[in-house]
Amino acid sequence: HVTQNDISGTIPDELYGLVQMERLYLSFNSFNGTISTKIGQLAALTEFYAYTNELSGELPTELGDLTFLENFVVGKNKLEGKLPSQINDLANLKELSVFYNEGMTGPILPFSEATALEKLDLEGCQFTGSIPSSFLSGLDADFKSDNEVIIHLSDNAFTGELPSSLGDIDTLYLGIAGNHFEGPLPASFCDKSDWMNGQVGLVGSCDAIACPAGTYNYDGYASRS
Repeated sequence: HVTQNDISGTIPDELYGLVQMERLYLSFNSFNGTISTKIGQLAALTEFYAYTNELSGELPTELGDLTFLENFVVGKNKLEGKLPSQINDLANLKELSVFYNEGMTGPILPFSEATALEKLDLEGCQFTGSIPSSFLSGLDADFKSDNEVIIHLSDNAFTGELPSSLGDIDTLYLGIAGNHFEGPLPASFCDKSDWMNGQVGLVGSCDAIACPAGTYNYDGYASRS
């Protein structure tokens, strides 16, 4: 745990040799260079936090080897490229956050193997394409009714329509402002009174999720106190 220690340089290769390590916290430093492919050796790893550094390059495909990984948080770096498709195989994933890595692009993954994903934060990148119909289709039924799910997709270049299956989640925060989504939101979303921290119920419409076409709000959605 070396969070906020003004450490610079690359992530030491020796760390990747600690094959029994379960948690690694590197956030709020000045680490640079890439995340090594050797990260795949950390078979016991459950948590990796390295946000607010200067890490660059692409995420390694070897992340898919980390079958116990629950939290992977690398926002506010200089990462680029696509999300490795192997991440979709991580059934235990609870949080994936790559927010504000402006070089990250390509399609979103369906995350269809994750059974208890609590937070997905892709805000402020350059992701493109539509949201797949199988998006979050692996979430456990009890999890969808008992837990809040947070999805930040704002300020990307997503297109198409949102899958109506998201309406199966009882409590959802869905940040979608600053994209190119099409069509009206599924009608079922507008009845989800607990969505958007309860704002859908307070506002009484889908305006609490996104402003209707031709209207504007600084936040991209309506809210009431």
